[in-house]
Amino acid sequence: MNKGLKEARTSALRQLMFEQAGIGIALTDQHGRIRLANRALWALLGYGDGDLESKSFDELSHPDYGAAGELSFREIVRCLCAGEIIQDQLERQLICKDGRAIWARLTLTTQSKPDEPAGVVCVVEDITHHRQVELALQQEASYLNLLIESSDHAIVTISTSGDIQSWNAGAEKLFGWRREEVIGRAYSAACGSPNERANQAIAQVIETAQPVHNYESECRRRNGEPVSLMTTFSPILDQNGAVTGIVSIATDISERNHLENEQIGRQRAEAILHEREMLARELHDNLSQDLSYVQMQVATIRELLAQNCLAEADDMLSRLADVAQATQNDVREQIRNLYTRPAPQGFMAALRKYLAEFEELTNIQVEFRAPQPVSGFDLASEVELQFMRIIQEALSNVRKHARANKVTVDLTSEHNQLIAAISDDGQGFTQDALEDASADGKHFGLRIMQERAREVGGSVAIQSTPGRGSQVIIRMPYNR
Repeated sequence: MNKGLKEARTSALRQLMFEQAGIGIALTDQHGRIRLANRALWALLGYGDGDLESKSFDELSHPDYGAAGELSFREIVRCLCAGEIIQDQLERQLICKDGRAIWARLTLTTQSKPDEPAGVVCVVEDITHHRQVELALQQEASYLNLLIESSDHAIVTISTSGDIQSWNAGAEKLFGWRREEVIGRAYSAACGSPNERANQAIAQVIETAQPVHNYESECRRRNGEPVSLMTTFSPILDQNGAVTGIVSIATDISERNHLENEQIGRQRAEAILHEREMLARELHDNLSQDLSYVQMQVATIRELLAQNCLAEADDMLSRLADVAQATQNDVREQIRNLYTRPAPQGFMAALRKYLAEFEELTNIQVEFRAPQPVSGFDLASEVELQFMRIIQEALSNVRKHARANKVTVDLTSEHNQLIAAISDDGQGFTQDALEDASADGKHFGLRIMQERAREVGGSVAIQSTPGRGSQVIIRMPYNR
Protein backbone atom coordinates (compact mmCIF):
# COMPACT_ATOMS: atom_id res chain seq x y z
CA MET A 1 0.00 0.00 0.00
CA ASN A 2 2.78 2.38 0.90
CA LYS A 3 4.67 1.41 -2.26
CA GLY A 4 1.62 2.06 -4.41
CA LEU A 5 1.06 5.41 -2.76
CA LYS A 6 4.69 6.39 -3.32
CA GLU A 7 4.49 5.45 -7.00
CA ALA A 8 1.27 7.41 -7.34
CA ARG A 9 2.85 10.46 -5.78
CA THR A 10 5.92 10.14 -8.02
CA SER A 11 3.72 9.83 -11.10
CA ALA A 12 1.72 12.90 -10.04
CA LEU A 13 4.91 14.85 -9.45
CA ARG A 14 6.26 13.87 -12.86
CA GLN A 15 2.99 14.91 -14.45
CA LEU A 16 3.10 18.26 -12.64
CA MET A 17 6.70 18.88 -13.71
CA PHE A 18 5.78 17.97 -17.29
CA GLU A 19 2.85 20.36 -17.34
CA GLN A 20 4.55 23.24 -15.53
CA ALA A 21 7.91 23.09 -17.37
CA GLY A 22 8.95 26.33 -19.06
CA ILE A 23 10.29 24.48 -22.09
CA GLY A 24 8.35 22.50 -24.69
CA ILE A 25 8.21 18.71 -24.12
CA ALA A 26 6.51 16.05 -26.21
CA LEU A 27 6.18 12.27 -25.87
CA THR A 28 6.05 10.43 -29.21
CA ASP A 29 5.33 6.91 -30.24
CA GLN A 30 7.76 4.68 -32.12
CA HIS A 31 6.61 6.21 -35.42
CA GLY A 32 7.42 9.74 -34.29
CA ARG A 33 3.81 10.88 -33.74
CA ILE A 34 3.07 13.02 -30.71
CA ARG A 35 1.16 11.19 -27.97
CA LEU A 36 1.35 13.93 -25.38
CA ALA A 37 2.56 17.57 -25.37
CA ASN A 38 2.86 20.03 -22.48
CA ARG A 39 1.47 23.56 -22.26
CA ALA A 40 4.85 25.20 -23.10
CA LEU A 41 4.92 23.38 -26.46
CA TRP A 42 1.33 24.38 -27.19
CA ALA A 43 2.22 28.04 -26.48
CA LEU A 44 5.42 27.83 -28.53
CA LEU A 45 3.66 26.53 -31.65
CA GLY A 46 0.35 28.34 -31.08
CA TYR A 47 -1.81 25.20 -30.74
CA GLY A 48 -4.53 24.46 -28.23
CA ASP A 49 -5.08 21.53 -25.86
CA GLY A 50 -5.04 18.28 -27.82
CA ASP A 51 -4.32 19.92 -31.22
CA LEU A 52 -0.80 18.43 -31.43
CA GLU A 53 -1.72 14.83 -30.64
CA SER A 54 -1.10 12.43 -33.55
CA LYS A 55 0.95 15.05 -35.43
CA SER A 56 4.54 14.29 -36.40
CA PHE A 57 7.40 16.73 -36.16
CA ASP A 58 7.93 15.97 -39.87
CA GLU A 59 4.48 17.49 -40.51
CA LEU A 60 5.35 20.51 -38.33
CA SER A 61 8.69 21.08 -40.08
CA HIS A 62 9.34 23.64 -42.83
CA PRO A 63 8.65 22.17 -46.33
CA ASP A 64 12.27 22.75 -47.39
CA TYR A 65 13.52 20.43 -44.66
CA GLY A 66 14.67 17.07 -46.02
CA ALA A 67 15.39 18.41 -49.49
CA ALA A 68 19.13 18.09 -48.86
CA GLY A 69 18.83 14.42 -47.84
CA GLU A 70 18.53 14.86 -44.06
CA LEU A 71 17.02 12.03 -42.05
CA SER A 72 13.33 12.47 -41.26
CA PHE A 73 12.13 12.77 -37.68
CA ARG A 74 10.40 9.42 -38.01
CA GLU A 75 13.64 7.72 -39.14
CA ILE A 76 15.56 9.20 -36.19
CA VAL A 77 12.88 7.94 -33.77
CA ARG A 78 13.10 4.48 -35.31
CA CYS A 79 16.89 4.43 -34.79
CA LEU A 80 16.42 5.52 -31.16
CA CYS A 81 13.79 2.88 -30.45
CA ALA A 82 15.95 0.21 -32.09
CA GLY A 83 18.84 1.13 -29.83
CA GLU A 84 21.05 2.18 -32.74
CA ILE A 85 21.53 5.57 -31.08
CA ILE A 86 20.85 6.62 -27.48
CA GLN A 87 20.25 10.35 -27.98
CA ASP A 88 20.12 12.78 -30.84
CA GLN A 89 19.87 16.53 -31.27
CA LEU A 90 18.82 18.40 -34.37
CA GLU A 91 17.91 21.94 -35.37
CA ARG A 92 15.11 22.65 -37.80
CA GLN A 93 12.47 25.21 -38.67
CA LEU A 94 9.00 24.45 -37.34
CA ILE A 95 5.82 26.03 -38.69
CA CYS A 96 3.47 27.42 -36.06
CA LYS A 97 -0.31 27.19 -36.37
CA ASP A 98 -0.51 30.80 -37.60
CA GLY A 99 2.08 30.15 -40.33
CA ARG A 100 5.08 31.69 -38.58
CA ALA A 101 8.38 29.84 -38.88
CA ILE A 102 10.59 29.43 -35.83
CA TRP A 103 13.93 27.77 -35.35
CA ALA A 104 13.90 24.99 -32.74
CA ARG A 105 16.46 22.67 -31.19
CA LEU A 106 15.01 19.19 -30.66
CA THR A 107 16.71 16.91 -28.13
CA LEU A 108 15.45 13.31 -28.41
CA THR A 109 15.89 10.62 -25.77
CA THR A 110 14.36 7.11 -25.59
CA GLN A 111 11.91 6.36 -22.83
CA SER A 112 13.76 4.38 -20.19
CA LYS A 113 10.93 2.38 -18.54
CA PRO A 114 10.16 -1.00 -20.11
CA ASP A 115 6.49 -0.89 -19.02
CA GLU A 116 5.86 2.29 -21.04
CA PRO A 117 5.02 2.27 -24.76
CA ALA A 118 7.98 2.52 -27.15
CA GLY A 119 8.78 6.07 -28.18
CA VAL A 120 10.93 9.09 -27.37
CA VAL A 121 10.93 12.17 -25.18
CA CYS A 122 11.45 15.27 -27.31
CA VAL A 123 12.55 18.53 -25.63
CA VAL A 124 11.90 21.55 -27.88
CA GLU A 125 13.80 24.85 -27.38
CA ASP A 126 13.09 28.05 -29.28
CA ILE A 127 16.44 29.15 -30.77
CA THR A 128 15.05 31.67 -33.27
CA HIS A 129 16.87 34.63 -31.71
CA HIS A 130 20.09 32.64 -31.50
CA ARG A 131 19.85 31.71 -35.20
CA GLN A 132 19.02 35.30 -36.15
CA VAL A 133 22.12 36.52 -34.30
CA GLU A 134 24.15 33.74 -35.90
CA LEU A 135 22.84 34.70 -39.34
CA ALA A 136 23.57 38.39 -38.71
CA LEU A 137 27.12 37.52 -37.67
CA GLN A 138 27.56 35.39 -40.78
CA GLN A 139 26.27 38.22 -42.97
CA GLU A 140 28.55 40.70 -41.19
CA ALA A 141 31.53 38.37 -41.64
CA SER A 142 30.64 37.93 -45.31
CA TYR A 143 30.34 41.71 -45.76
CA LEU A 144 33.63 42.24 -43.95
CA ASN A 145 35.35 39.64 -46.12
CA LEU A 146 33.94 41.37 -49.20
CA LEU A 147 35.30 44.72 -48.01
CA ILE A 148 38.69 43.19 -47.27
CA GLU A 149 38.94 41.47 -50.64
CA SER A 150 37.77 44.53 -52.58
CA SER A 151 40.06 46.94 -50.72
CA ASP A 152 43.08 48.44 -52.47
CA HIS A 153 44.92 48.34 -49.14
CA ALA A 154 47.07 45.33 -48.29
CA ILE A 155 45.21 43.73 -45.36
CA VAL A 156 47.04 40.89 -43.65
CA THR A 157 46.36 39.00 -40.43
CA ILE A 158 49.40 37.85 -38.49
CA SER A 159 49.77 35.33 -35.66
CA THR A 160 51.46 36.32 -32.40
CA SER A 161 54.53 34.44 -33.63
CA GLY A 162 54.71 36.73 -36.69
CA ASP A 163 53.40 34.29 -39.34
CA ILE A 164 50.88 35.29 -42.01
CA GLN A 165 47.39 33.84 -41.53
CA SER A 166 45.42 35.69 -44.24
CA TRP A 167 46.39 37.72 -47.30
CA ASN A 168 43.88 39.73 -49.34
CA ALA A 169 43.87 40.70 -53.02
CA GLY A 170 45.25 44.14 -52.15
CA ALA A 171 48.30 42.48 -50.57
CA GLU A 172 48.78 40.34 -53.68
CA LYS A 173 48.72 43.48 -55.84
CA LEU A 174 51.00 45.50 -53.57
CA PHE A 175 53.68 42.91 -52.82
CA GLY A 176 53.36 40.61 -55.85
CA TRP A 177 52.98 37.37 -53.85
CA ARG A 178 49.95 35.08 -54.29
CA ARG A 179 47.98 34.09 -51.21
CA GLU A 180 49.02 30.43 -51.30
CA GLU A 181 52.68 31.42 -51.51
CA VAL A 182 52.76 33.40 -48.25
CA ILE A 183 50.34 31.77 -45.81
CA GLY A 184 52.44 30.51 -42.92
CA ARG A 185 55.51 32.55 -43.88
CA ALA A 186 57.04 35.24 -41.67
CA TYR A 187 55.38 38.62 -42.24
CA SER A 188 58.64 40.58 -42.24
CA ALA A 189 60.09 38.38 -45.02
CA ALA A 190 57.00 38.14 -47.23
CA CYS A 191 56.32 41.88 -47.01
CA GLY A 192 59.83 42.79 -48.09
CA SER A 193 60.92 44.02 -44.65
CA PRO A 194 63.69 41.69 -43.50
CA ASN A 195 64.84 44.31 -40.99
CA GLU A 196 63.73 44.28 -37.37
CA ARG A 197 61.49 47.36 -37.52
CA ALA A 198 58.36 45.46 -38.60
CA ASN A 199 59.00 42.81 -35.95
CA GLN A 200 59.43 45.56 -33.35
CA ALA A 201 56.06 47.09 -34.30
CA ILE A 202 54.36 43.69 -34.04
CA ALA A 203 56.03 43.03 -30.68
CA GLN A 204 54.82 46.43 -29.42
CA VAL A 205 51.21 45.62 -30.38
CA ILE A 206 51.42 42.23 -28.61
CA GLU A 207 52.96 43.77 -25.50
CA THR A 208 50.65 46.78 -25.15
CA ALA A 209 47.47 45.48 -26.84
CA GLN A 210 47.34 48.91 -28.51
CA PRO A 211 47.57 49.72 -32.24
CA VAL A 212 50.63 51.21 -33.89
CA HIS A 213 49.39 53.86 -36.34
CA ASN A 214 50.98 55.19 -39.54
CA TYR A 215 54.22 53.23 -39.32
CA GLU A 216 56.25 54.26 -42.40
CA SER A 217 58.82 51.95 -43.94
CA GLU A 218 60.66 51.21 -47.16
CA CYS A 219 60.05 47.69 -48.49
CA ARG A 220 60.54 45.70 -51.68
CA ARG A 221 58.03 43.93 -53.86
CA ARG A 222 58.53 40.37 -55.04
CA ASN A 223 60.29 41.66 -58.19
CA GLY A 224 62.71 43.73 -56.08
CA GLU A 225 61.04 47.08 -56.84
CA PRO A 226 61.18 49.44 -53.82
CA VAL A 227 57.91 50.68 -52.36
CA SER A 228 57.12 53.14 -49.56
CA LEU A 229 54.46 51.95 -47.12
CA MET A 230 52.34 53.42 -44.37
CA THR A 231 51.10 50.61 -42.14
CA THR A 232 48.79 50.38 -39.14
CA PHE A 233 49.12 47.32 -36.89
CA SER A 234 46.05 46.60 -34.72
CA PRO A 235 45.57 43.86 -32.12
CA ILE A 236 42.97 41.08 -32.38
CA LEU A 237 41.67 40.51 -28.84
CA ASP A 238 39.80 37.59 -27.32
CA GLN A 239 36.95 38.00 -24.80
CA ASN A 240 39.50 38.36 -21.99
CA GLY A 241 41.42 41.13 -23.76
CA ALA A 242 44.41 38.95 -24.62
CA VAL A 243 46.08 39.49 -28.01
CA THR A 244 45.49 36.49 -30.29
CA GLY A 245 46.74 38.06 -33.51
CA ILE A 246 47.45 41.27 -35.41
CA VAL A 247 45.79 42.95 -38.39
CA SER A 248 48.16 44.83 -40.68
CA ILE A 249 46.72 47.43 -43.09
CA ALA A 250 49.36 48.78 -45.48
CA THR A 251 49.04 51.59 -48.04
CA ASP A 252 51.42 52.42 -50.87
CA ILE A 253 52.61 56.00 -50.29
CA SER A 254 55.37 55.98 -52.92
CA GLU A 255 53.54 58.49 -55.13
CA ARG A 256 52.75 60.71 -52.15
CA ASN A 257 56.40 60.68 -51.06
CA HIS A 258 57.49 61.47 -54.62
CA LEU A 259 55.14 64.47 -54.75
CA GLU A 260 56.27 65.60 -51.30
CA ASN A 261 59.92 65.39 -52.35
CA GLU A 262 59.14 67.43 -55.46
CA GLN A 263 57.36 70.01 -53.33
CA ILE A 264 60.27 70.13 -50.87
CA GLY A 265 62.62 70.63 -53.81
CA ARG A 266 60.50 73.53 -55.10
CA GLN A 267 60.32 75.04 -51.63
CA ARG A 268 64.08 74.71 -51.23
CA ALA A 269 64.64 76.42 -54.59
CA GLU A 270 62.22 79.20 -53.61
CA ALA A 271 63.98 79.56 -50.27
CA ILE A 272 67.35 79.87 -52.02
CA LEU A 273 65.99 82.58 -54.32
CA HIS A 274 64.42 84.37 -51.38
CA GLU A 275 67.68 84.17 -49.41
CA ARG A 276 69.52 85.64 -52.39
CA GLU A 277 67.05 88.53 -52.50
CA MET A 278 67.54 89.16 -48.80
CA LEU A 279 71.32 89.02 -49.24
CA ALA A 280 71.09 91.49 -52.14
CA ARG A 281 69.16 93.89 -49.90
CA GLU A 282 71.67 93.53 -47.10
CA LEU A 283 74.55 94.17 -49.50
CA HIS A 284 72.75 97.23 -50.78
CA ASP A 285 72.19 98.49 -47.24
CA ASN A 286 75.80 98.02 -46.23
CA LEU A 287 78.36 97.38 -48.97
CA SER A 288 76.68 99.51 -51.63
CA GLN A 289 76.41 102.50 -49.31
CA ASP A 290 80.04 102.13 -48.22
CA LEU A 291 81.23 101.94 -51.83
CA SER A 292 79.16 105.02 -52.73
CA TYR A 293 80.79 106.86 -49.84
CA VAL A 294 84.27 105.78 -51.05
CA GLN A 295 83.46 106.92 -54.58
CA MET A 296 82.43 110.39 -53.38
CA GLN A 297 85.47 110.72 -51.11
CA VAL A 298 87.83 109.69 -53.92
CA ALA A 299 86.42 112.50 -56.07
CA THR A 300 86.98 114.96 -53.22
CA ILE A 301 90.58 113.73 -52.68
CA ARG A 302 91.35 114.22 -56.38
CA GLU A 303 90.22 117.82 -56.11
CA LEU A 304 92.40 118.32 -53.02
CA LEU A 305 95.40 116.82 -54.78
CA ALA A 306 94.81 119.03 -57.78
CA GLN A 307 94.86 122.00 -55.39
CA ASN A 308 98.02 120.63 -53.74
CA CYS A 309 96.19 120.29 -50.39
CA LEU A 310 98.23 117.25 -49.35
CA ALA A 311 97.48 117.31 -45.63
CA GLU A 312 93.72 117.38 -46.17
CA ALA A 313 93.97 114.63 -48.82
CA ASP A 314 96.07 112.44 -46.49
CA ASP A 315 93.53 112.88 -43.71
CA MET A 316 90.69 111.80 -45.99
CA LEU A 317 92.74 108.82 -47.25
CA SER A 318 93.20 107.74 -43.66
CA ARG A 319 89.45 107.86 -43.08
CA LEU A 320 88.90 105.92 -46.32
CA ALA A 321 91.27 103.24 -45.06
CA ASP A 322 89.14 102.93 -41.92
CA VAL A 323 85.98 102.65 -44.04
CA ALA A 324 87.61 100.00 -46.24
CA GLN A 325 88.63 98.01 -43.14
CA ALA A 326 85.12 98.24 -41.72
CA THR A 327 83.63 97.18 -45.05
CA GLN A 328 85.99 94.23 -45.21
CA ASN A 329 84.93 93.22 -41.70
CA ASP A 330 81.28 93.47 -42.73
CA VAL A 331 81.82 91.27 -45.80
CA ARG A 332 83.69 88.68 -43.75
CA GLU A 333 80.91 88.69 -41.17
CA GLN A 334 78.24 88.23 -43.82
CA ILE A 335 80.18 85.35 -45.37
CA ARG A 336 80.59 83.73 -41.95
CA ASN A 337 76.87 84.21 -41.27
CA LEU A 338 75.98 82.49 -44.54
CA TYR A 339 77.99 79.46 -43.47
CA THR A 340 76.33 79.42 -40.04
CA ARG A 341 73.25 77.20 -40.33
CA PRO A 342 71.40 75.17 -37.68
CA ALA A 343 73.73 72.28 -36.88
CA PRO A 344 72.70 68.61 -37.20
CA GLN A 345 72.61 68.47 -33.40
CA GLY A 346 70.11 71.34 -33.32
CA PHE A 347 69.51 75.08 -33.27
CA MET A 348 70.97 75.57 -29.79
CA ALA A 349 74.32 74.04 -30.74
CA ALA A 350 74.61 76.32 -33.78
CA LEU A 351 73.65 79.39 -31.75
CA ARG A 352 76.16 78.69 -28.99
CA LYS A 353 78.90 78.15 -31.58
CA TYR A 354 78.09 81.43 -33.34
CA LEU A 355 78.00 83.43 -30.09
CA ALA A 356 81.40 82.03 -29.11
CA GLU A 357 82.86 83.04 -32.48
CA PHE A 358 81.28 86.51 -32.26
CA GLU A 359 82.85 87.08 -28.82
CA GLU A 360 86.26 85.95 -30.02
CA LEU A 361 86.26 88.10 -33.18
CA THR A 362 84.80 91.32 -31.69
CA ASN A 363 86.14 91.26 -28.12
CA ILE A 364 82.59 92.02 -26.97
CA GLN A 365 81.63 89.88 -23.97
CA VAL A 366 78.60 87.63 -24.67
CA GLU A 367 76.38 86.19 -21.94
CA PHE A 368 73.88 83.54 -23.08
CA ARG A 369 70.97 82.56 -20.86
CA ALA A 370 68.41 79.86 -21.68
CA PRO A 371 66.67 78.75 -18.45
CA GLN A 372 64.26 76.42 -20.24
CA PRO A 373 65.48 73.37 -22.21
CA VAL A 374 65.09 74.25 -25.86
CA SER A 375 64.98 70.53 -26.73
CA GLY A 376 61.28 70.71 -25.85
CA PHE A 377 60.62 73.17 -28.70
CA ASP A 378 60.05 72.11 -32.30
CA LEU A 379 61.20 74.86 -34.68
CA ALA A 380 60.54 74.41 -38.38
CA SER A 381 63.74 74.42 -40.45
CA GLU A 382 62.84 77.73 -42.16
CA VAL A 383 62.06 79.30 -38.77
CA GLU A 384 65.44 78.13 -37.43
CA LEU A 385 67.24 79.65 -40.42
CA GLN A 386 65.50 83.05 -40.21
CA PHE A 387 65.84 83.09 -36.40
CA MET A 388 69.60 82.62 -36.75
CA ARG A 389 69.89 85.28 -39.47
CA ILE A 390 67.99 87.85 -37.37
CA ILE A 391 70.17 87.19 -34.32
CA GLN A 392 73.26 87.59 -36.50
CA GLU A 393 72.00 90.89 -37.91
CA ALA A 394 71.18 92.19 -34.42
CA LEU A 395 74.66 91.33 -33.15
CA SER A 396 76.21 92.85 -36.28
CA ASN A 397 74.44 96.12 -35.44
CA VAL A 398 75.82 95.94 -31.90
CA ARG A 399 79.32 95.56 -33.29
CA LYS A 400 79.01 98.42 -35.78
CA HIS A 401 76.93 100.99 -33.93
CA ALA A 402 76.48 100.33 -30.20
CA ARG A 403 80.05 100.85 -28.89
CA ALA A 404 79.19 98.14 -26.37
CA ASN A 405 81.42 96.13 -24.09
CA LYS A 406 78.87 93.42 -23.32
CA VAL A 407 75.82 91.86 -24.95
CA THR A 408 73.33 89.48 -23.33
CA VAL A 409 71.18 86.96 -25.24
CA ASP A 410 68.17 85.71 -23.25
CA LEU A 411 66.10 82.83 -24.67
CA THR A 412 62.61 82.27 -23.18
CA SER A 413 59.20 80.97 -24.29
CA GLU A 414 55.68 82.31 -24.03
CA HIS A 415 52.39 81.32 -25.71
CA ASN A 416 53.96 78.98 -28.29
CA GLN A 417 56.60 81.57 -29.14
CA LEU A 418 60.35 81.32 -28.65
CA ILE A 419 61.68 84.75 -27.63
CA ALA A 420 65.24 86.00 -27.97
CA ALA A 421 66.06 89.27 -26.20
CA ILE A 422 69.44 90.71 -27.30
CA SER A 423 70.56 93.51 -24.94
CA ASP A 424 73.76 95.59 -25.06
CA ASP A 425 75.36 98.13 -22.71
CA GLY A 426 76.23 100.53 -25.51
CA GLN A 427 75.44 104.16 -26.21
CA GLY A 428 71.80 103.60 -27.21
CA PHE A 429 69.74 106.02 -29.28
CA THR A 430 66.43 107.86 -29.31
CA GLN A 431 63.39 106.79 -31.28
CA ASP A 432 63.78 109.96 -33.36
CA ALA A 433 67.35 108.97 -34.24
CA LEU A 434 66.11 105.54 -35.37
CA GLU A 435 63.40 107.12 -37.53
CA ASP A 436 65.89 109.61 -39.02
CA ALA A 437 68.30 106.78 -39.80
CA SER A 438 65.51 104.82 -41.46
CA ALA A 439 64.62 107.83 -43.58
CA ASP A 440 68.26 108.11 -44.68
CA GLY A 441 68.51 104.40 -45.44
CA LYS A 442 70.73 103.79 -42.40
CA HIS A 443 68.26 101.77 -40.37
CA PHE A 444 70.70 99.34 -38.75
CA GLY A 445 69.16 96.37 -40.57
CA LEU A 446 65.82 96.75 -38.80
CA ARG A 447 63.83 96.47 -42.01
CA ILE A 448 65.74 93.32 -43.03
CA MET A 449 65.17 91.73 -39.62
CA GLN A 450 61.46 92.54 -39.67
CA GLU A 451 61.02 91.14 -43.18
CA ARG A 452 62.78 87.92 -42.20
CA ALA A 453 60.57 87.55 -39.12
CA ARG A 454 57.34 88.19 -41.02
CA GLU A 455 58.29 85.49 -43.56
CA VAL A 456 57.87 82.81 -40.86
CA GLY A 457 55.14 84.37 -38.71
CA GLY A 458 57.44 86.12 -36.23
CA SER A 459 58.16 89.69 -35.21
CA VAL A 460 61.07 92.00 -34.28
CA ALA A 461 60.96 95.07 -32.02
CA ILE A 462 63.72 97.44 -30.83
CA GLN A 463 63.86 99.31 -27.53
CA SER A 464 66.62 101.81 -26.67
CA THR A 465 67.51 104.59 -24.25
CA PRO A 466 70.41 106.99 -24.93
CA GLY A 467 73.34 106.11 -22.70
CA ARG A 468 71.71 102.90 -21.45
CA GLY A 469 72.02 100.56 -24.45
CA SER A 470 69.52 98.88 -26.73
CA GLN A 471 67.42 95.72 -26.80
CA VAL A 472 66.18 93.74 -29.81
CA ILE A 473 63.26 91.40 -29.06
CA ILE A 474 62.68 88.57 -31.55
CA ARG A 475 59.55 86.37 -31.36
CA MET A 476 59.32 83.15 -33.38
CA PRO A 477 56.55 80.48 -33.49
CA TYR A 478 57.23 76.91 -32.42
CA ASN A 479 55.38 73.64 -31.82
CA ARG A 480 55.55 71.64 -28.61
